[in-house]
Amino acid sequence: MVALNSTAMRLILSFLFSVVCCASVFAAEPAAILSYETLVEPAPVARTTKAEAIAAYEAEPNDETLARSITGLIRIGEAKAAWALLEDHPVSSSAAYFKAKLDAVNANLASAGSLGKLKWAKRLRVHCSGRLDAVPEDEDALECVAKFHYRAPSVAGGDAALGIQALERLKTLNMPRAALAEAELIFKEDPERAHALVDEAVKQSDIHDQGLLQAAMVFGYFKEWDRTEETLSRISDSSPMSGMRHYQMGKLSAEHGEKLKAGEQALLRFLSGETQHFGVDFRGPAHWRIGQIFQHQQRFELARQAYETALDYNPRLKSAKADLKALDKIIKNQG
Repeated sequence: MVALNSTAMRLILSFLFSVVCCASVFAAEPAAILSYETLVEPAPVARTTKAEAIAAYEAEPNDETLARSITGLIRIGEAKAAWALLEDHPVSSSAAYFKAKLDAVNANLASAGSLGKLKWAKRLRVHCSGRLDAVPEDEDALECVAKFHYRAPSVAGGDAALGIQALERLKTLNMPRAALAEAELIFKEDPERAHALVDEAVKQSDIHDQGLLQAAMVFGYFKEWDRTEETLSRISDSSPMSGMRHYQMGKLSAEHGEKLKAGEQALLRFLSGETQHFGVDFRGPAHWRIGQIFQHQQRFELARQAYETALDYNPRLKSAKADLKALDKIIKNQG
């Protein structure tokens, strides 16, 4: 998505709104009811090693292999190696180079300490602004500039006026994308306004899959479940985002304690398929969320099992730790 999630943006394909738009997000799935007790998770996709990623680029050092190698390095947590690879590559004006550098900057920004974040934030500003100067109609660069200036403090070069200006320019090129970008930026402050923006955006046929996921999150926040499912159903089965529609539905169900059976089935389907998205393995969060659903249903033993599995996959998942601790108190008090 956006500047802070450009790896995901690379995967997103525009597609036309088909006649199946209004079917349930679960309609195209097998009718069989899945069970957590019998869940069989596929083996994780083998990750590229650091040496393999670097060797792939060195074998054919162009912008496209640079982008693929940087993606591979970021997936295995080698953000610094990704930046080092980029620094050895000649500066290019191609879109592939822009996105590769954007990925490398954002990965280092996400993993940096408080002082390091300032350095990487400035690099983000320079990179996106430079791209925009060179290609004034680049939508990725416009969104990057808009979101950077809206979020960044002045010490990092943030300027709200420049952010608004970039957003207005984006509106002239891609109104749905601009509306979704603005909705993301204002959601915490003004969810009603964000809802109105998303409502207009989803009326368009050319909204990208990441935008549909974002729109579904907003509709779910307002507990508009039919609209949530309708929006998620617009993500085609062949899309790289198809698995995330199930994760998003399950996440919303767990957060609101509603549509629990649908949410349970959605997360089971997600866990039965590809779980790596945006360079992140979502198995830990998915088990945590289904644990929350089980807890809502008072299926405490399954909830405990799910929380423990979540922590097996991601020991640093603080929310799962907290939920497990709270659940143990409930079970103890009941005993």
